[in-house]
Formats: sequence, C-alpha cells, structure tokens
Amino acid sequence: MRFIVSTLTVLNFLAWILLDIICWILTGTTLGLIGIVGFIGFCIAWKISSEATLAVKDYFTKTIWQQFQTKLKWANGIGFIVIFVLICLFYALDWFGMKEFIDVTLKD
Repeated sequence: MRFIVSTLTVLNFLAWILLDIICWILTGTTLGLIGIVGFIGFCIAWKISSEATLAVKDYFTKTIWQQFQTKLKWANGIGFIVIFVLICLFYALDWFGMKEFIDVTLKD
C-alpha cells in the first residue's frame, strides 16, 4: 500500500507541475505566476496537513489510504483556493492584463 500511496503522491506533484507548465505555455505570465503560487500553496498545505488535519488517533484508527486521502484533499483544496483567490485579485487590480485575458462579455 505504501508503494501505491508514494506513486500517487509523486503523480499528484507531477500533475501540479504539468498544470503550471501548461499555464506558462498557453498564457505566459498571466496564469503562469498564479500557477506557481498555487503550487507553493499546495506544497505548504501538503507539508502541514499531517499535523493540522490528522489527529494522533487517526494514525491508529485510519488506514494509510485514508490518511493519504485526507492529506490529498486538503492540499489540493488549498492549492486551488489560492489559485482562485489570486485570479480574483489579479482581475480586480488588473495585474498582468487579467481583465483583458478573461474578457467576459455577454452577446445577445
């Protein structure tokens, strides 16, 4: 089971890196910087999720797979929340041309 958890952990980190690379390729700095900060938020949340989201009794009552799911849920959630907040902030302050990039208009 530890092999599967380790493999999925590596694949999740690689997915975040791939997401950021795609953002840089398709949009340049518009979403590239946001992706980097989101990845950093994910890494920080992954590191502290052991202490913050898992109680001591969870190590005795939950399986390794359940512990992994909890860490993964919290780390990915924090990463995507950071990305969403930064997109809203960049849009509100029009940094890196975010308003022009999103350009949400409704046509009749």
